[in-house]
Amino acid sequence: MHSRWQATGMSKGGGAERRGDGAAGRGETPAGGASSVLIVEDDADLRAVLVEALTMEGYAVQKAANGGDALDIARMVPPGLIILDLMMPVMDGWEFREHQKRDQRLRQVPVVAMSAALPYLGRHPIDVDGFICKPMELSALLSLVRRFVGPPANAPATVLPPG
Repeated sequence: MHSRWQATGMSKGGGAERRGDGAAGRGETPAGGASSVLIVEDDADLRAVLVEALTMEGYAVQKAANGGDALDIARMVPPGLIILDLMMPVMDGWEFREHQKRDQRLRQVPVVAMSAALPYLGRHPIDVDGFICKPMELSALLSLVRRFVGPPANAPATVLPPG
């Protein structure tokens, strides 16, 4: 079980209220320990930027433009983390989460929701493992990804100067 976040009661800094405790809070790796990330975002430009940023960090990244495509991709090879936009065509983030929770293979995959629609979330809460506000700081996104999937499997080796 992962630390869970209820995306209501948003703070000024874009955080959410924490409830529960679980593997992610203790540094354990989620869902098989895979360091892959599935980006679910309907905005093609933002999706491309997120994919590029995570790929450059060394993460294996998959992408989907809506919740329906994301379910198909995740069912083939469950990722270590899903970064989920909430407001999308075809299948939005709320409907995606309902399907994900009913899927035996996907229910334990942590989800970080991202949205610019904070007032809307107060009326339509979503049960997720983390939340990030759009527009987002890349450092905040990378911190969340590392928290849930650990360092990238393909991270370049750090070379220390002799000394």
